[in-house]
Amino acid sequence: YNLGPALYRGKMEVFTNFPGDTSWMSGSSFYFHTYNLLGDPSLDVWTDIPDTFIVSHSTSIPVGTNSFSVEVENSSSQPVEDAMVSLYKNGEVKEVGFTNASGQATFNFFTSSHDTLFVTVTKHNFKPYCGYCLVNSSTVYVGHYDHSISDPTGNNNGEVNPGEAIEMQVTLKNYGTSTTATSVSAKLTTTDLLITITDSIQTYGNIAPGGTATGSAYDFDVSSNAKNSHIIKFNLYITTNQGNWNSSIWIDVKAPEFVYQRHQILDGNGVLEPGETSNMIVSIENTGSLIGNNTSGILRSLNPGVSVGDSIGFFGNIPVGDSSANSSNYFTVNASSSISPGHAVGFIVILSGADNFKDTVEFALVIGVVDQTKPLGRDLYGYFAYDDTDVGYSERPTYNWIEIDPELGGAGDSLSLGNDETKTINLPFSFKFYGDWYDRVSICSNGYIAMDSTWIADMYNWHILSAGGPPLLIAPFWDDLDPTATDSSGHVCYWYDVSNHKFIIEYSRVQHIHDPTNPTPAELQTFEVLLFDPQYYPTETGDGEILFQYKKITNDDVWHNYATVGIENREHTIGLEYTYANIYPDAAAPLANNRAIKFTTDPPDTFPGIEEHNQTSTSNSILEVYPNPFRQMINIKYQMQDARCTKQDISLKIYDVSGRLVRSFPIINLCNPNKSVVSVCWDGTDDIGRNVTQGVYFIKLESSSFKAIKKIILLK
Repeated sequence: YNLGPALYRGKMEVFTNFPGDTSWMSGSSFYFHTYNLLGDPSLDVWTDIPDTFIVSHSTSIPVGTNSFSVEVENSSSQPVEDAMVSLYKNGEVKEVGFTNASGQATFNFFTSSHDTLFVTVTKHNFKPYCGYCLVNSSTVYVGHYDHSISDPTGNNNGEVNPGEAIEMQVTLKNYGTSTTATSVSAKLTTTDLLITITDSIQTYGNIAPGGTATGSAYDFDVSSNAKNSHIIKFNLYITTNQGNWNSSIWIDVKAPEFVYQRHQILDGNGVLEPGETSNMIVSIENTGSLIGNNTSGILRSLNPGVSVGDSIGFFGNIPVGDSSANSSNYFTVNASSSISPGHAVGFIVILSGADNFKDTVEFALVIGVVDQTKPLGRDLYGYFAYDDTDVGYSERPTYNWIEIDPELGGAGDSLSLGNDETKTINLPFSFKFYGDWYDRVSICSNGYIAMDSTWIADMYNWHILSAGGPPLLIAPFWDDLDPTATDSSGHVCYWYDVSNHKFIIEYSRVQHIHDPTNPTPAELQTFEVLLFDPQYYPTETGDGEILFQYKKITNDDVWHNYATVGIENREHTIGLEYTYANIYPDAAAPLANNRAIKFTTDPPDTFPGIEEHNQTSTSNSILEVYPNPFRQMINIKYQMQDARCTKQDISLKIYDVSGRLVRSFPIINLCNPNKSVVSVCWDGTDDIGRNVTQGVYFIKLESSSFKAIKKIILLK
């Protein structure tokens, strides 16, 4: 095992989890630089029994071949996505690529001599594959030798730019050693949706061994939607009397490419307040390969909470590497008076110019000024945190202590937790948390609970998000607590309030420990967690509500970053941190006696968020959309990677940003057992034919073996 990556991740965890101790003598800075001297972060660490690749590729190719394909499967003959494939031929070929969802990687290169082409495939938790292909001389072989680009009806710069009609002359060579290729012709094809070939077949006559021939130009049109660095992959099918061969031609599109830099609200405080109308400037930078001549932009709000008045802005000419803003031609925006301060609103600027290019930049603007009287959130799933100081919000909790400690007259049962101990018990109802349902909860002596079952009982509290702690964390006061530390220590107890459908876990007078290296009993902490039955307390997403209540607490553990308060999902990738290391977001009121904090997915206003709700990565499928953004119609193309297709096995659905189902497509149109590419069109209507509003939507293609999600933007 190599510890390099683990040490690298470890030092980053140290750096982010000790914001209060950054000293060079013994703090996070010291350990960060110490760990930086150890290990090699470029090497991988196996975290499972390594699988074995099944790799398919040609074992022999003629000199002159310029295309090569590698197919990668696992030991169960399933496609492997994102495997790194390397090709090496001494002095000539040095290529690296990654497999797609079908497990395929294709390459375009040049070979002019016989030798060995080495093929290497690697991926995390796989044994490396080392193979080779022989590049051999042949008596006759015709392939691509050279090509040239002209664009006389475009900007005439000899490059492929968006919106241009291209003439491409291709030179072929007979790489053979002894036989003349006769009656040579070649057909140009591509599967690229952005390219339309208008003249695809050319003839080349006869080509002697070692000779070349240049035909008339192939013609093709490039869509104005083509982006900078987009690779057009052409196939050239060459026919002769002596045989037929394939060559490839890959061409990069050169275009302006813009990135968002900043925005400015032109009012007194630079903040767009609820109910306010203001001018807006947006700054963009051209990071592409072509000047953006006469660049103009159209601003679109992706949220009905903010409308756009003047949507046109002019940016002028933007050379490569330069920036510009619409300083002389402002956008105008208006925020609804009912939108909540702290609400992040998404915008898109649709950019175009004199050379027929199209591009977009996206950014978010936070409405109003956030302070302790506003809710915290949302996180990337959709949770908010409301505390008892959030006046004016219906979700604001009221502190109302429910005593369940039997020693104090409560109706609860003691859990008898020892020091640094976690026990799992059954819940009296199913509880939905971060989109999944759970019937068990784990209770730790150190001031946190976790959905489902876990053995983790970490006395060291960590930052949210971090790798430390249990999955599915719910932390009312995560710190080093010990119910058995002294005779005065209390205990942890639980009780189901049947009539009010609440499950309560109370930490009653539990001893707070300072400095675990020299354990020092400190204050007795009393707080509780309430889980509300989702059937009786419905939320927008169906997730259960969580309430923290603090009867008597002291958050003073300087030795280890005070307490952690918040929630986190199973993968430690999404969470909402209320406080850590005695640091609070602007919307969070400091922990105090008689404080109440509620976590819920019910938002503070009726307007959608911009977060991608409940997303997963693409796996074993192909899902493509075009055009995106779109106005009237979007084409959805997909391909199943498993051969089966049943009505129960596949679904194609469209959701809005809140996770609400907008449109589902008939099953009969989705099945394609032959693994062919299937197209479905969406016209921006819901399941009963109503036009939906402009904004962000998510297309989800799902079966029992894969899930693929694409974000799309509908413009009006």
